[in-house]
Amino acid sequence: MARQNTNNDHDNTERALKEVLQAEKDAKRAVLDCEEQANALLAEARHRARLISERADSRISSLEARCERAIAQRLDEIKRSEAAHAAAGAKPIADEDALRRAVEALAAELTGDDDQTAAPGRSSGKSPRPSRDERQ
Repeated sequence: MARQNTNNDHDNTERALKEVLQAEKDAKRAVLDCEEQANALLAEARHRARLISERADSRISSLEARCERAIAQRLDEIKRSEAAHAAAGAKPIADEDALRRAVEALAAELTGDDDQTAAPGRSSGKSPRPSRDERQ
């Protein structure tokens, strides 16, 4: 009887060991399947990201080209206008220094930095025009 119990124990142990080994094999296969699925998802996500990036680059290039054309067109209009004024004998409205001072004064007024960006030669930082607060 002891021999039979030993055989049964041995068979039970062998069966349990086979079950554990099969479960481990199944778990490894499941992990590999998950890794394959994850890699496929990553590849698809990378592909979609590449498509989005290419589409964005294309749109940016198109926008840059439109802006360049608009700027070139506006510069041509300005040059034609300058040429027309010069041909008519018109004098420039202001020299470059006066224009620079006017731009600085306007920028100071718009940014609220009247005191810090006063044009050289002006005793106060006030704009020649009243500020929005002074007009109200």
